[in-house]
Amino acid sequence: MLAKDYAVVRAMVEAVRAHPLAGPLFEAEGQSEQTLVWQDERTGVWLRAMLDITRRNRGGHLLIGDYKTTDTIDPASFARQVVTLNYHMQEWWYIEAAQRVGLDEAPDFLFVCQERTPPYLVDVRQLDFTLHLMGEQRSRRAIGIYDACRRTDTWPGYG
Repeated sequence: MLAKDYAVVRAMVEAVRAHPLAGPLFEAEGQSEQTLVWQDERTGVWLRAMLDITRRNRGGHLLIGDYKTTDTIDPASFARQVVTLNYHMQEWWYIEAAQRVGLDEAPDFLFVCQERTPPYLVDVRQLDFTLHLMGEQRSRRAIGIYDACRRTDTWPGYG
């Protein structure tokens, strides 16, 4: 890593550490880059997820944190990014994974968003229920398409 890049990374890390919600999420005892593997109960398809960070709050409830860099932490811009980059699918997928492997019955999912330019502003976001449902619908559809392709050995393109 170049020295100039290292300085940027260090400054970004310090900004996350200084944030009242993001800092404790990443510094508390938890697990990083945890891979979860489970079998979809509807289709039998094997699925996996790699969680950025998991930790338990004081009550023992599971928190799943996912770090995202962005041009701006402006809420409207982030909402567009959620839909464009399918973050709502990721949120549902990771919650589903944690539930299916028995980590927690109702984990909370937090996006830690950080701007790529100084002063490297940080925000922590949760998606609303509507986006969660959209993520579930799109994920279920994707699993169904994959299952149909797998069963029929037919792998069409975008056509």
